[in-house]
Amino acid sequence: MKNTKLSIFFLLLFAAGCASGPEKSSEMQDTLADSLYLTIKAQGKQAAGLSFSALSQRLQHAIGERGLEGALAFCNVHALPITDSLSEAMNVSISRTALRFRNPENAPDELDRQIMERFQQMIAQLGKASDTLVTNLDGDMVYMAPIITLPACLQCHGVPEMEIKPQTMDLVRALYPDDRAIGFREGELRGMWKVKFNAGQGRIQ
Repeated sequence: MKNTKLSIFFLLLFAAGCASGPEKSSEMQDTLADSLYLTIKAQGKQAAGLSFSALSQRLQHAIGERGLEGALAFCNVHALPITDSLSEAMNVSISRTALRFRNPENAPDELDRQIMERFQQMIAQLGKASDTLVTNLDGDMVYMAPIITLPACLQCHGVPEMEIKPQTMDLVRALYPDDRAIGFREGELRGMWKVKFNAGQGRIQ
C-alpha cells in the first residue's frame, strides 16, 4: 500500500464523522484508533521478532565456527548491517538501544531513556515489562520492546571474571573501548528493540 497508516487512520475518522452523529462518531473513532494501535503494534512485534531471529541464528553460527570471541567480532561488524537490511526489506526502521550500551551507535535518545526507565520500574514491581507503542516528537509511531538479560547473555554482558572470561573481556575492550554493557544480572533490562514507522511509509511488506 502506498498510503501511510496515519493517512488511512485520519481518512477513516473523517468518514466516520460524516456518517454519524457526535456520540456515534466518537465511539467509532475510539474503535478505529484501538484497531490501528493494535495493528501497528502487532507489525512492530513481528519486525522485532524477525530481527531477533536473524541475529540469533547468525550469532549461533558464528559461535559454532569461532567460539564466543568469534561471535563478538561478528556482532561488531555485522549486527547493524543485518538490522539495516531487514529495515529496508520491511519498510520500517529497526534498531536496538540500551541505557548501558556497547556500541555508541546504539546510544538512546531522551524518549528511549524514558521508556527504558519505565521498563525497569515495571520489572522491579511486576517482574516483567510489556512492549508498547508511542509517538515521537516527529509524529512517527515507534514500537518498543524490552530486551531482558538471559543466562546466555552473561557470557558477554555479565560480571567480569565471574561470567565473562578474561580473554572475552580483553576482546570486548579492544572492539568497544567505551563499552558500558557489562555487570548485568539475569532478568535485568539489557536494552530495547525499536521499530519506527515513519510518516510516508506503507505497511510492512
